[in-house]
Amino acid sequence: MTMLFINRGNSFDLDCRDMQGSDSLWQGFVLEGNSSKGGHYYTAGNEDKKMLVLLHPAFATHRCFDRQVEALKEHFFLVVLDIRNHGASPQYKAGFSYHEVASDVMEIAELYGQKTFAVVGVSMGGEIAQVLALDYPKAVSRLVLVGSPLITEESSVALSILKRFSTLAPRFVPLARLQNILAEATSDNMAVQKQFFCWLQNQDKQSIQQIASASRAIYQEKLRKALDCPILFMHGENEISLAVTEIEKGFKASKNAQYVIVPKAKHLVNMENAEVFNKEVLKFLHKSF
Repeated sequence: MTMLFINRGNSFDLDCRDMQGSDSLWQGFVLEGNSSKGGHYYTAGNEDKKMLVLLHPAFATHRCFDRQVEALKEHFFLVVLDIRNHGASPQYKAGFSYHEVASDVMEIAELYGQKTFAVVGVSMGGEIAQVLALDYPKAVSRLVLVGSPLITEESSVALSILKRFSTLAPRFVPLARLQNILAEATSDNMAVQKQFFCWLQNQDKQSIQQIASASRAIYQEKLRKALDCPILFMHGENEISLAVTEIEKGFKASKNAQYVIVPKAKHLVNMENAEVFNKEVLKFLHKSF
């Protein structure tokens, strides 16, 4: 089935089945704990190595980290979730919270006997990574936050308005138009936009609103606690100015942090410039460990 993707006035008929490709890089499992109710997660690499958790952005799936597998699995045991309401994981009609996702990650860590681990989070995944570090400070050793503000800082008026708007947009914007807007906002790279657009076909208006609400809710909690672990802040050189301002503010407020701007990238840095992203992540994690 083809879908119409409209970008800057140009129309493309996409067959999203062709966009997915093989999922042979990952080994999939079902998380059957009391809280997760059948959530899906995926692994790559040797279980005897230190665990590195990868958390994808809103509306994506574990497949957004395909270009990290070969570079990172030689050094770490990789674990990536299809976060609640995404990919193969269940759709929670009542919504979900970041604290519940953090609990899902801890359930996986316990399954593999991993008492401490590092976390890489992209956009929404970076917000969840911070909740994980705040809820389980002894477990999270390092954070890589990609295109993600520091949730422990006071939000600017502009960011608060954006978070509020993102929860209201699904009520007023037609679904097809909303999917196109979200895909175009993620990247200047057409291939990445098309892939993201295809992932969005699995989201209806209700699920888009629930995902946006989960993000807004974590800022409304006003979690004014310090993150004690080392942090790498990262964003693309073409990231929107509001995000850059918020990320810079978080970096300046952090005691043990590094800051990297990735060239030829916007928001989904790990997909847009995987070579630089992988190099910087490895450099940070090896130095930290």
